[in-house]
Amino acid sequence: MKGLGERILTTHVGSLCRPAPLLEMVIDKVAGKPVDEAAFEAQVAESVKYVVAKQAEVGVDIPSDGEFSKPDFGSYMTGRLGGMKQEPIPPHDGLFYPQLTEEFPEFMKQYSGMYRTMWLPPEIPREKIDAALNAPRSRSICVEPLHYTGQAELQRDLDNFAAALAPHDFAGAFVPAATPSRSDAAKGDVYATGKDYLYALADAMAVEYKAIVDAGYMVQLDLGLPARNQVLYGNPNPTPEDLRRASEEQVEAYNHALRDIPTDRVRYHMCWGSMNTPHTTDVPLREIVDIILKIDAKYYVIEGANPPPRARMDDLEGYRPARGQGARPRHRQPPDQRGGASRARLVAHPELRQCPGARSGDRGNRLRLLAGLEHAARARGSAMGQAQGIGRRRRARHQGAVVTTA
Repeated sequence: MKGLGERILTTHVGSLCRPAPLLEMVIDKVAGKPVDEAAFEAQVAESVKYVVAKQAEVGVDIPSDGEFSKPDFGSYMTGRLGGMKQEPIPPHDGLFYPQLTEEFPEFMKQYSGMYRTMWLPPEIPREKIDAALNAPRSRSICVEPLHYTGQAELQRDLDNFAAALAPHDFAGAFVPAATPSRSDAAKGDVYATGKDYLYALADAMAVEYKAIVDAGYMVQLDLGLPARNQVLYGNPNPTPEDLRRASEEQVEAYNHALRDIPTDRVRYHMCWGSMNTPHTTDVPLREIVDIILKIDAKYYVIEGANPPPRARMDDLEGYRPARGQGARPRHRQPPDQRGGASRARLVAHPELRQCPGARSGDRGNRLRLLAGLEHAARARGSAMGQAQGIGRRRRARHQGAVVTTA
């Protein structure tokens, strides 16, 4: 990458907020309504140009296309695989994350009813949102040997990204792609074991990974390890040992899919920890970081939702990246001045530390902790303004920083 070693480079996890005109079309697609495909393709291309220019404007060094053409990561992947069929399933009760629902029943009931709409812009008509939320649900089931069929959609994404990048000078660029591990697509009767199915997925998705790299971009594998899943190969109550064995098996499949790709063209995103819920059931990073670092990637993007970020970075102690590897720690934004939703949903990490010299109940130090600052001097006067101002400057320097070994 250009500039690596000269300064700290900035990046992000890949998915960005879609402009309202594009989002409205995506919602119509999810609701099963007819959409002018030519208009949709034109809107995707225009939106990718917009978001790449915006990333250049704010100083991102390694951008993505925002994942703008993908309605979500589940249907995007299964839609590009031959050998799958859709099977209707009954509507669910709207509750997600069973363990959190048991621990925080009232909050999770409210959250489950609003989580799909909380980030939607106000200009999206409510009736369209309701139509998408109430659309018939289905799941993917493997009925034939798997093979990759998404070449046309993938080439469209790569061409749109190339056109958007052309006017700018970035240090590099990446395209997110789903990992072979799919907990929401059933293996059916085609493959005898979950491992056979996993490797068939790996062989199919390897086509996408290689095409991304051959086009000149880094590929970022997304969706995490089964250590975060509560249902594993039909087992609704896996033990920690079950999850660890399955995680190691999945890493082997990831590496199988990446076998023809240089390590320095691969990023891995552990995308667990960013949902706006309490994080009391998150698997500690220290329990799985050794498995993550076995993935044949040079860079790692690791979520850490519990403040302060230092509590999660301490989990990396003892796991120094191999020579030439790097890590991109991700920092959450602090709560906003409006008493933002994120503040109400945060649960302090059990190893939360105060700023050095902080007094119990010191409002200034408490606010600086919320802003992710561990070593700021005590604020006086407008503590909120000082903490948020420092937090913005710190995020500009450190969000998505690339840390490499010599």
